[in-house]
Amino acid sequence: MYFQKKEDLNIMATVNNVTFIFTKIQSPVKAYNQVDTEWSVDVVMSKKDAKAIKKEFPKTSLKEFENDEFQEKFGFAAPFPDQDEQYILKFKKSHVKNGKATPEKYRPRVIQQLADGTREDITFTKLVGNGSKGVLSYRIKETSTYGNFVELQAILVTDLVEYQSKGGGVTDDFGDVTLAPAPQSEQVVEIQGDPKAKAKPRKEVEPQSDYSVIDDDIPFMNPYFGVRSLLI
Repeated sequence: MYFQKKEDLNIMATVNNVTFIFTKIQSPVKAYNQVDTEWSVDVVMSKKDAKAIKKEFPKTSLKEFENDEFQEKFGFAAPFPDQDEQYILKFKKSHVKNGKATPEKYRPRVIQQLADGTREDITFTKLVGNGSKGVLSYRIKETSTYGNFVELQAILVTDLVEYQSKGGGVTDDFGDVTLAPAPQSEQVVEIQGDPKAKAKPRKEVEPQSDYSVIDDDIPFMNPYFGVRSLLI
């Protein structure tokens, strides 16, 4: 069932019981064209949910893996072992496109469900590792040029597998050090899907003045946020 916000062309929905892999929400990465940047997450969901979304939104990227192949590739057991194959859809949102940037307050967020029932924004404090589970929130967009497509809104992590870097930091020899954040102009953006590619500095871009949004609230954080699942 859809949850409608403000107007028919702007609808948000959620999918429950999903598993996250390759979560790239904390920092944007290079888009497919190697020029624009985007936030993205790959989502493992049931065959029923995946097929329904793919049917309604054909432009959504869908990949299928046999269970043994899935475990070998991603390093953890298939989330839906009762299925012969695992279904992965990619959800993303533009960070910079054609030189125009999405305002920071509309960037996707990562929310964690804590043991005491409260929810915390961990977008910038924790990295979501492969195998984390939760709920996906996405926006349905309609355009006269490209048709209907889905756009990443936020993820709610109910079972966090926190990613820990295997490499040491450049200041490890000096013990605990509080590092200063890099200016935005000096931050790097990794090329998506190519771990061997070199990172490049990201240029500052003027915010897009005509960017249209549907809601100022962060999904999952507003107790009155009434998003319901698209799929029953």
